Amino acid sequence: MKLEELISELLVCRRCGLCRDPIDVEHGVDGACPVWRNSAGFETDFARGKIQVALALLQGNLDVSPEMAKSLYRCTLCDNCSAICPAGLEIAKLLEKVREFVSSKVYVSEKHAAIAESIQKYGNPYLTSPEKRFEWLGEDLSKMPDEAETVYFVGCTTSLRTPEIAKATIKTLKSTNTDFTVLKNEWCCGSILLRIGFRNEAIKAAEKVVKAIENTGAKTVITSCAGCFHALKYDYPELLGDVGFEVIHTTQFINKLLNEGRLELNKLPEYMRVTYHDPCHLGRHGMVYEEPRNILKHISNLEFVEMIPNRQFSICCGAGGGLKLLEGNLAVKIASEKLRKIMNMEVDALVSACPFCKYNFVDAVNRQRIGVKIYDVVELVAKVVE
Repeated sequence: MKLEELISELLVCRRCGLCRDPIDVEHGVDGACPVWRNSAGFETDFARGKIQVALALLQGNLDVSPEMAKSLYRCTLCDNCSAICPAGLEIAKLLEKVREFVSSKVYVSEKHAAIAESIQKYGNPYLTSPEKRFEWLGEDLSKMPDEAETVYFVGCTTSLRTPEIAKATIKTLKSTNTDFTVLKNEWCCGSILLRIGFRNEAIKAAEKVVKAIENTGAKTVITSCAGCFHALKYDYPELLGDVGFEVIHTTQFINKLLNEGRLELNKLPEYMRVTYHDPCHLGRHGMVYEEPRNILKHISNLEFVEMIPNRQFSICCGAGGGLKLLEGNLAVKIASEKLRKIMNMEVDALVSACPFCKYNFVDAVNRQRIGVKIYDVVELVAKVVE
């Protein structure tokens, strides 16, 4: 997108302010922006203010400096604001483009530079040696075939922060006799690079991933991470063109197996009452809403109750858009607010379908000592498969 086109798109904003705190009784909406709700409440803490800052920077009315640009990164890119925007702006996409412009001028944070350097050096944003990526798989890594019909793209956060999700996914895939493998040289998908404006670096990461998948001959790629799902399915075609393989989330794959009668789920050993959190990249961005819910409803001895709001109006976990890495305390504060609300539902667990959501919710549970368990959908599936 050219600079003039980006400015023109941003000028569509009507400055109505609905992106701050709309009320929609029908859908249970009472406020849209989780950053604004959990911060000092400045104009630049929600979309309208960010758009005005962006326009001033792009039009040369403000100097591009870390101080001026910081508000543009104080956002999860959850896109809840777009769900209620009367002008139809795709605000998250526009902010990504603005961040791309800003990052080409100045580093807003040393943390951003460290993320890019870590991915370039280690293939992940966590400054972790690549040898540790598959520690959770142990000796089974060497048993993975070089070629298969399906690739399980594990992802950085799943492998290095929530390996229990990876283990549950492997167990489920094996139980269904799926012909699959993993990428033994798996590299970061580049999603975080795109979200913080490092487009060129993201393209390099994407090229590495696509080449590795091509070498397996796979026609289907399954992802645990909602961010990886969005990157491979939607961002890669924009960056690289047709990649030659289908990308589906684990919940879509498991739901398909259930519908085809290829997977049977047993009864949970103990009754559990749960609710479901819609990850932003999977839900609002990917429109995957029913598959995770259908899986939960297939599990005996599990009671599923819907939280309000949900689906396209669901409130973000707080971790996305680079916020967890840039302002971890704010990310946890956003997660804690959501967890406190669901406590009134008397549920045993909050279930999601993204390792980054789980990672942030678990962080909030531990810090705030909130009495609820956090699971990924596939973890519950793994409990009830042979």
